[in-house]
Amino acid sequence: MRQKHRHLLLVLNIIAIVLILCFIFGNSMASKKESSQQSTTVSNLIRPILYPVVDLLSAQPVTNQLLHTVVRKTAHFVEFAALAVFSTLLLYQLRGTWRTHCLAYVLFGTLLSAVTDEFIQSLTERGSRVTDVVLDFSGALTGILLTVLLAEWIRHLLRNKP
Repeated sequence: MRQKHRHLLLVLNIIAIVLILCFIFGNSMASKKESSQQSTTVSNLIRPILYPVVDLLSAQPVTNQLLHTVVRKTAHFVEFAALAVFSTLLLYQLRGTWRTHCLAYVLFGTLLSAVTDEFIQSLTERGSRVTDVVLDFSGALTGILLTVLLAEWIRHLLRNKP
C-alpha cells in the first residue's frame, strides 16, 4: 500500500509540473492584447486588496498601470515559485535528499524554463526581458528555499513527536 501511495504522489507531482509549464508557456504565447486583458481582469478583481498594499509600499501615486505591472510581475514570481516547489519535491521523491548538487538540477531546470518563457515571448509582439528572467529565477529560488525549510521543519516535528 505504501508503495502505491508513493507512486501516486510521484505521478501527481509530475502532472503538476507539466501543468504549470503548460500554463507558463501558454501565457507566453498570448498576444500583447490578450495578455494585457488577462492582467487587467485580475487587477480589477483583486484591486480592493492590492491597492492599499501597493499604496503603502510605493513611493509613486498608485495608477491602474502600476497595479497592472504589479500583477504581471507578481504572476511571474509566483508561477516560477510554484514550479520550483513541485520540482524540488519531485527531486526529493526521486533522490531522497536535499543535497546542494541535487538542488542545482532544480535551479538549472527553472532557469532554463524562464529563458524558454522569454524566448517564446520574443516570438510575439510582446518581446522579452532579461529582468523577467531574473524575476522568474528569484521566484524559483524562493520556492526552493521555502520547500526545503518547510519540509525540514515538518521532519523535525515528526522526529520529536512525543
